[in-house]
Amino acid sequence: MNARKSVLSVVLGALVAFAGLPAGTALAGTGIKVPCSGPGGGAAGLVAAITAANAAGGGAISLAPGCTYTLTAAGSSGPLGPNGLPIVRTRITIAGAHSTITRSSSQQFRILEVDGPGGNLSASALTITGGNANQPGGGVFNNAVTLTLNSSAVTGNTTSADAGGILITTPRPKAHPRPRAGASPTAAPPSSGAARWTTTPPRAAPARASSTTAR
Repeated sequence: MNARKSVLSVVLGALVAFAGLPAGTALAGTGIKVPCSGPGGGAAGLVAAITAANAAGGGAISLAPGCTYTLTAAGSSGPLGPNGLPIVRTRITIAGAHSTITRSSSQQFRILEVDGPGGNLSASALTITGGNANQPGGGVFNNAVTLTLNSSAVTGNTTSADAGGILITTPRPKAHPRPRAGASPTAAPPSSGAARWTTTPPRAAPARASSTTAR
């Protein structure tokens, strides 16, 4: 299996948008601090914080400055396979404070997924690295919802398919123009680490007169 390694960095100051807890209880509009270690901290504390925020309809999560949160097993599974963290299904913000979320495991999984219909993740000063998926999107899978990264980096993630860094899917538009027969999802070059796919296979265009020039 030929894994593609990809680097996708968001430069400092730039904004990129893609259309029981000992450490505190997540309530919509309130915050959770996840220590680097100890009770309610580390990777397990981060998993618990996202789970609670989803259950509460959203929340704000603050990570420990400069900490590395290491995921050793998948915490969820979506349409394109396992993820290290729970799937983000509500509006969640993560203040990274120059921390890192990474993977250290023999198991293949990406770091995180944002999914609909209400998924909306905004992260700042955060590095996402070490993801390794056997499906597209080695680091992050944004499934037709909203992902905002500010002063953050998605780097050093791998996949045997497209989009070593971030995979973005978009709903198929209902209006014309429709894709030509046989059209495939558009993808950025492998070196960019990002790809964009429609959520359903293209449908064949209606037959046209033989005088139509193929393009």
